[in-house]
Amino acid sequence: MMVGCIISTGSLGQIGRNPNLESWFVLSTEHDVPFHKDVEYTVVHRDPLSEPTLRYMASWIESCNDEHDCYNGAQASLPSRLLDVRNLDHIILCDSVDLQNRGGDIRYVTLSHCWGSSRDFLTTRQSLPRMKKGFALSEVIPRTFSDAMLATHKLGIPYLWIDSLCIIQYDVADWAVEASRMASVYSNSYVTIAAASSDGDEKGFLQPRPFQYATVKFTSPTGESAIAYLGRKEKSPDHSNGPDDPLFRRAWVFQEQYLSQRTLIFSREQVYFFCQGIGSHLHAENKTQESHAYLNKNFGKIRFSWNSVTRELSTRLLTYDTDKLPSIAGVASTLSTTRESTLPITSEGTLSTTSEGAQRQYCAGIWRDDLPIGFLFHRVGEAKSPSGYLAPSWSWAALNGPVSWLVDECRADRWSREVLLPLDSVQVADCNMMLKDARNPYGQVDEGSSLTIRARFAELEPCLADTVDTSDLSKIPRWQLEPQEEWSPYPMMMEISGSSKTNTPQEIMGSPYKVSPGRLETIAWCKFDMPGQGVDKVIALVAACRSHIPVLTVERPKSEDWEGLVGILVTPVGGESGSNGHRRIGVFEIRAERGTAGQILESFHSHTAVLY
Repeated sequence: MMVGCIISTGSLGQIGRNPNLESWFVLSTEHDVPFHKDVEYTVVHRDPLSEPTLRYMASWIESCNDEHDCYNGAQASLPSRLLDVRNLDHIILCDSVDLQNRGGDIRYVTLSHCWGSSRDFLTTRQSLPRMKKGFALSEVIPRTFSDAMLATHKLGIPYLWIDSLCIIQYDVADWAVEASRMASVYSNSYVTIAAASSDGDEKGFLQPRPFQYATVKFTSPTGESAIAYLGRKEKSPDHSNGPDDPLFRRAWVFQEQYLSQRTLIFSREQVYFFCQGIGSHLHAENKTQESHAYLNKNFGKIRFSWNSVTRELSTRLLTYDTDKLPSIAGVASTLSTTRESTLPITSEGTLSTTSEGAQRQYCAGIWRDDLPIGFLFHRVGEAKSPSGYLAPSWSWAALNGPVSWLVDECRADRWSREVLLPLDSVQVADCNMMLKDARNPYGQVDEGSSLTIRARFAELEPCLADTVDTSDLSKIPRWQLEPQEEWSPYPMMMEISGSSKTNTPQEIMGSPYKVSPGRLETIAWCKFDMPGQGVDKVIALVAACRSHIPVLTVERPKSEDWEGLVGILVTPVGGESGSNGHRRIGVFEIRAERGTAGQILESFHSHTAVLY
């Protein structure tokens, strides 16, 4: 039985000037009335912490407790400090060791929030005694913090963790310890509260929601009576992906989404619930299609490959560029448990992966066993100059902007599907990370971090941009990397041994190449990491082959029958051509007629290089 009430409002006055806007009346009920499941909508009350809304949130959590193992109730470790919010007139910052010794209910909530500009209420070495002495909710504290304390208290959970209050700010040692434990902080919490609607701690997230309902007494066909609500529902097709709350633009929040086993999301219009139970479970305060679109948009994409994790992170905002690796350290730490090896950290605080057991380990945002495919990425759109050293040049974390991986851009058509396969000629000999803090091998790294690799190399021919002043060639580098947004062709000429198969110029996918006795000329399609910089030498390091796997027996059109060699562009460190130290400056692909890629590869010279 479906109970509903929809009344057209086309003749009931002005509904808005947008001709695409639709409006109608809908019948809503509380979630716990007898015939609630037969009604399409659930009422959204004005107060986000109204008694009906609190009961709704409690029912979501209770269902998760009964059906999933998102929370097992027996944390192996607690955060170092927690806020005791059982008495809102006397909120205390407690040492977790004392709580564990005391026993009892040690459930805690984690807060996911945007800091904004508020820095007046923090735990520092100076304010720590006051925080442990206690304060009242009525004191002047950031609105988001007071909202989180109130919500945690009303949910009946005794403790709350807020990063800026439970980690000692401006204390490098304490921050390093707590950052390395971030994975357990969020994954062991009873639930995470996401202050999704707030772009700063001074704003809060418990603002009143629109409440435009008329109360009516409703009797179902079976004789059951309850209070129902009749209200106007407005929907714009442009909102099909859900609202764009400011919280989900932040990089640190992605990690908090990923690590939290379940989350209560306080959006502008209603409360949502997400849990990581089998298959993942999505709930919304108002049971609408738009609600589930919102959850899928912000939470449904966080359990894919490592490439998708880092690609998503690269699009998000950071206050400090140097937080890029720390902001994903908790996710990396969690995933490392599935890679079945330990991190070999030396006594000097470096991370060396020369040992056999380290083949599956972490190198500045890339897993060792993903190399060389792992460094075949390129920028998407404009790249911004970082404020300082972020990561080695061959890591995606060195770029300050969105990135994409070539392996994820392999296409499929009706004839075949593309695959990107690492070449046997590429051997990673060592990955040496200079860690900022040896206690956090997934965090920030220092200059000098390097990758030692043996591969095949060839030099590209220079191509000066039209905007370069050529009046005095001695004052400009041989290469001026053009500010191209897309892939650009550059000539590559290599000496080859033996007789050639043909002297006839060929053209495959717009990439001409010519083989003549002792010489091969071809085109490398290049995309540079930071256009506009000048370098004296550009060298192509070939790392992988793009091949096609047939899916049909029909013959593939000749214009589509090609294969490619893919790799990174490097330049000698300091411009010293005799040095084996290089840094990455871009990515390239050579497209060749099927069967000729091997001949092109043989013209590359085998060499060992250290990439910084």
